[in-house]
Amino acid sequence: MVLLLLLFAPTNTFAQTDFIYSTDGKIENFKIRKDIVLLQCQPNTQIKTLVNEFYLTSAFNYSDNLIIATIDTLKTNINSLKRAHNVADVTYALEYADSNIQIPTYEIFVEMKDGKTPEEILNITIVR
Repeated sequence: MVLLLLLFAPTNTFAQTDFIYSTDGKIENFKIRKDIVLLQCQPNTQIKTLVNEFYLTSAFNYSDNLIIATIDTLKTNINSLKRAHNVADVTYALEYADSNIQIPTYEIFVEMKDGKTPEEILNITIVR
C-alpha cells in the first residue's frame, strides 16, 4: 500500500490543474477544464470546418468572433487550435468549486461604488 502511494505522489506534485485568485483575503479555486475551450476567431470562421479539422465534439457561436467548444483531448489540444490560421486565441474554461463553468470572454465588468464615475477611475489608473 505504501509503495503504491509513493508511485502516484510525483505525478500529483507536478500536475498543475488549478487556477487560484484571491479577493478580500478569500481564496477562490478553479479547476482548468482542458476539454472546454473558448476560441477567438475571424468573424467569417465556419464552425463546421473547425469541428471536422480539430475533433471538436460540440461548438456554438458565443458572439461574432467567439466560439465555445468541447474538444476530444485524446485527438487534439489547445496548441494545435492556436496554430489554426483563422484562430487568434484559445483559452481553457475554468470550473468553480460548485461545478459551475466559467469561461473568460475578453470582457471586464465593473461595478462602480456610489458617487464614483468611470472617468474618475480611468484618471486614477492612467496617473499611476
